[in-house]
Amino acid sequence: MIATSPSLAVERAALVALHDAANDDLRERLGLVCAPVGGGLLSAATPLPETAIVINRALGVSANEIDAVAARYATLGVERYFVQLEADPGLDRGPLEPTRNWQTFACAAPAQVETNASVTVVEIDASRGEDFARVVCSAFDIGSIGEPWLAKLPGAGGWRVFLGLIDGHVAGVGALFQDGTHAWCDFGATATEFRRRGVQRALLHHRVKAAFSAGATRVYTCTGVAVPGEAQSSYHNILACGFGETDIKFNLAPRKAS
Repeated sequence: MIATSPSLAVERAALVALHDAANDDLRERLGLVCAPVGGGLLSAATPLPETAIVINRALGVSANEIDAVAARYATLGVERYFVQLEADPGLDRGPLEPTRNWQTFACAAPAQVETNASVTVVEIDASRGEDFARVVCSAFDIGSIGEPWLAKLPGAGGWRVFLGLIDGHVAGVGALFQDGTHAWCDFGATATEFRRRGVQRALLHHRVKAAFSAGATRVYTCTGVAVPGEAQSSYHNILACGFGETDIKFNLAPRKAS
């Protein structure tokens, strides 16, 4: 079975569509790979920094496929990546070790949400793709090398991209992928100078409404699991926008050298 949950199915489709947005030149320059490994899906962009685990990751992997995924990344020369499993692998982790897990959320209907009235949310096309890519690649540590690729996401198959503006300035960004009645919110990021001003809550609320208006019956997203002592701003924004916790993605990564 390729996908064991609706959220994994739509996330997988979103990742494939992201890779499909790249032209041949970008695929060559970024060493892009998007391919099945067993029942999972492996994504890689070989020149990206080791922090780019939103790209260099394999999802929907089972415990008996961990070694094969690790071997494929080694062949590609990618030293830092995440392997995401829907079930805790226990002690059967091969050459990897546990790292921070991701919490998945689902929303069945738009919620009533108070947002900052100074944030204006607009949908963009490819002509403003660079504005989106600049914020995303900085916030997600993808690096400027990934900007030409992410700039192609507005208008790519299944994807819609939004900017959050304050006084005409790009304060934050967010993307929405929809496949039939299921949708996936991804790449929510705020420019450093506009943080703590409600930008992400406004963008997430807008995307949820946009998805349901386009026929979605479920919208999914994820963020890191709650950790005591951390602010958890993304976590709180997700809950405030009508999402509820669902499954956890168990993350493994290569062992760090001691």
